[in-house]
Amino acid sequence: MINLSPLLNNKNEKKPLSEVFELKNGKPSIINTAGKVVTGIGGFVKDILLEAPARAAAALTLEATKQESLKPTSPIEKFFLGDEEVKKVSTMIEEAGKTGRELFVGKEAKTFGEVAGKVLTIGSVALDLTPFGGIRKNLVKTLTSLKNVKKIEVVLKNAGVADDLIAIYAPKFAKLKKSKEVSEGLKSLESIIKETKYVQPIATDVIKGVDTELAKEAIKYKTASEFIKAQGTPVYHGGSKVLSPEDFRDAIKSSYADERGALFTSSDKQVSEMFGKQSTELYPKLKNPLIIDAKKNNYYEIPIPKELRKDFHSSMKTTDTDSLVEIAQERGHDGVIIKNVIEGAGEYDPADARNVIIGLKKDSFITKSQLIDIWNKAQDAIKTTTKATDKLLETKPETFTSNAIEIGATNKLPMVVRGDTFI
Repeated sequence: MINLSPLLNNKNEKKPLSEVFELKNGKPSIINTAGKVVTGIGGFVKDILLEAPARAAAALTLEATKQESLKPTSPIEKFFLGDEEVKKVSTMIEEAGKTGRELFVGKEAKTFGEVAGKVLTIGSVALDLTPFGGIRKNLVKTLTSLKNVKKIEVVLKNAGVADDLIAIYAPKFAKLKKSKEVSEGLKSLESIIKETKYVQPIATDVIKGVDTELAKEAIKYKTASEFIKAQGTPVYHGGSKVLSPEDFRDAIKSSYADERGALFTSSDKQVSEMFGKQSTELYPKLKNPLIIDAKKNNYYEIPIPKELRKDFHSSMKTTDTDSLVEIAQERGHDGVIIKNVIEGAGEYDPADARNVIIGLKKDSFITKSQLIDIWNKAQDAIKTTTKATDKLLETKPETFTSNAIEIGATNKLPMVVRGDTFI
């Protein structure tokens, strides 16, 4: 299999071959075809360099390693080489009887004048991730030449730098003009990487039965209370007992509201207690709710909105909460949010209008105790994987030169949101 590592240092930048391959002073023979020896960069080899960088490099590598051809199969190979088979240079010349210039055509064709007169030794310059190893010089050169933050992000990502550090360093590198400054920046980056403890991402089955995104979110917070607060404003369900997750179920379609199993909650705890002294604190997780504004009317005189007009007889002007639940079920919603509605018995004062959130799925709500449990399990998963504390790793990189990246020795750099990639 052809070694594509020289091609993968930068997925979006089309590098000159002088940056992709290591240059040597000697002039060995690269191609021996049809009894003709082509030395150096002359002849067919020079023409081959007119091809798009990846295919040209692949053709040369096939020749140098005495391989006949390569059929791109993996997504990464197809990305760089396209779908067409790549053949070694000598085979292409023999079959077509044409020059390299005529064989390689396309909008991506480019002449690499800076390599003229030099010989390319085909070989891997794959990156030594920590530290940057033998390609430091090329990395410095590339980063110095680039001013586009997005392109710098690509280079750093392919150099094995984690996403959080890329976000910090890429904009800084884009402002640097001197290679010495870039080199100092890389030294600082290396010092951080060396002090970093890499961990595997928390597996989705570590916290069983929990939405993956919610489990990942729990990792970000130092305390359970912070995690709970991030879930938004709670709602309350009043009843004869405090609900547990086992009490949640999908609502069913029925002509009788009491049989449907829809779970009614209020944004006001006192309102919920009108329906039962045992109030359960819940956090809505609706993804596709039907949203209605009752305009400060009571629950059985909700004005029918224009978008639901076709669901009611033309003579009707208002509807009630139970009818809205039935319509939401028919339309495939997972819940109903009725804003500014008056619930309960007794006097109806517009000032008493609150929001009613109705769940139609067993996962429409999550309890406070569930959130605490999720957070605790997330912390256990982190400790099991990394033997880490709850604090983010803080590092003190070397101070850059005054003209380089202004981060400073006293600045604390959070490595990554904990558990996402590494801490």
